Amino acid sequence: MNQNKLIVLSIVIFTATFIQWLPTTGFGFINFDDPRFIEENPLIYLHPLKTFYHSITTVVMSNWIPLTFASFSLDYHLYGLNAPGFHLTNIIFHACNAVLVFYIFFILLEKFYPQSNKSYLNAIFAAISSLLWANHPFRVEAVAWVSARKDVLFMFFCLFSIIFYLKYISNLLKSKTDSFLLNRFYLLSILMMILSLLSKGMAVTLPFVFLIVDYLYKRNDYKRAIMEKIPFFILSVLFSYIQILTRPTTLPDTNELSLSIRIINACSGLGFYLEKTLFPLNLVPVYYYEGHKPDYFIYIFISGLASVLLLTILFLKGNRFVKASVIFYIITLLPVIGIMQTWIQEYADRFSYFPTLPLYLGFGIAGIKLVHYISSPRMKVRTVTNNHFILCAKYKILLLSSVIFFIYTFLCSKQIMLWETPYTLWNHQINVRPHPLPYLVLGDYSMTQKNPQKALDYYTRGYQSYPQSTLFLPRISIVKKLLNNHQDNVVKEIDSKLLQPHNN
Repeated sequence: MNQNKLIVLSIVIFTATFIQWLPTTGFGFINFDDPRFIEENPLIYLHPLKTFYHSITTVVMSNWIPLTFASFSLDYHLYGLNAPGFHLTNIIFHACNAVLVFYIFFILLEKFYPQSNKSYLNAIFAAISSLLWANHPFRVEAVAWVSARKDVLFMFFCLFSIIFYLKYISNLLKSKTDSFLLNRFYLLSILMMILSLLSKGMAVTLPFVFLIVDYLYKRNDYKRAIMEKIPFFILSVLFSYIQILTRPTTLPDTNELSLSIRIINACSGLGFYLEKTLFPLNLVPVYYYEGHKPDYFIYIFISGLASVLLLTILFLKGNRFVKASVIFYIITLLPVIGIMQTWIQEYADRFSYFPTLPLYLGFGIAGIKLVHYISSPRMKVRTVTNNHFILCAKYKILLLSSVIFFIYTFLCSKQIMLWETPYTLWNHQINVRPHPLPYLVLGDYSMTQKNPQKALDYYTRGYQSYPQSTLFLPRISIVKKLLNNHQDNVVKEIDSKLLQPHNN
């Protein structure tokens, strides 16, 4: 396809994504990691290069993300502590990621679903699929939450690493004598992986992604393929070790839930991300673990069993592309699926940012195959009338794809607005998936807003809903004393030990 047309499509994708997420520039910070990562983080007040240097030996809230903190520092020097600027950076990275996803989708469709003189069809469905990924409700947490910068940033470099590896493979198929250690695309792929890992450790799965690419491209030079991956695996092991060292010590560890329970929960998670991709309803910031409830445990057990069965059938019955997609989905979810527990939640919307890519590509492939089916000899007789029918059918498929895209875009817009303030976010959490901590967070936030009466309301509601919890009575007692004594500067009077952050 003409390069200029791809550039035009890229601009359209970037612009559409940017406009979709522009409302977040009117949001403030959320009391969900944002204070500790940004407002109260002395690292970001340094020069970005110094921030990066000091972040290499610093862990903040069990997160080792030097490049992410450096990006926060750059934002601070550009915008100060004004949240709209931080949100704008998230939007720009996400819009760039949408373009990179489009480019990867187009490369794969051109390679494995070539169209004779009809590359525009691949480009159109690659564009629709990438827009669907970028403007899906599942993306909201990763983009609208400033602290999720690590997700959009890691993805940015991760996608570049994949693109360079695809370029390397393409060149390799043309010239097998090329030394991979001297190939610029190979070296750039390694560099991008390093930058991705410095943004978030989830990029440790990239070596396996490249093996999946080798499988797709039917490489038979196994020895060379394995040798190529050694530097990537060394990086993966090194950064995995760093992530293990920086795991939380004050939050639940792997001993809190038995290995069998964590495996069941992980299998259920495989189904969760599939389900929410298709039906993105009732999305919340925190999916607190509730497996201790008998009914819920039965649900996750059945869900996990069904998920494993579905993925197994897809793997056994699917073609090479489907098999590769299933493996990609499972492998890239492994670091965050819950086998190694790092917090009290089961899943997170932001964890879907990378692993679910094949699902959106599958949407594009389905559209292309449907067009092919309608255009096949069995469906047509070479007459003007029938050709007109076929042309109309193709437009209808594109129209249906666009309708599906706009439905998800509308749901995405509604989900975005839930992140406007802590009140909208945590009240939504209480309505959909209640837990003691949202009441606590809302009460504490009300205190920082110098609204003790509202804080008392939340603390009281939390205690009434969860009387067994020991979190609320001390705060209720303090706030009542403050109200009774008619103290003005309420926040300064609160015992700081009672208002420690409760975020991930």
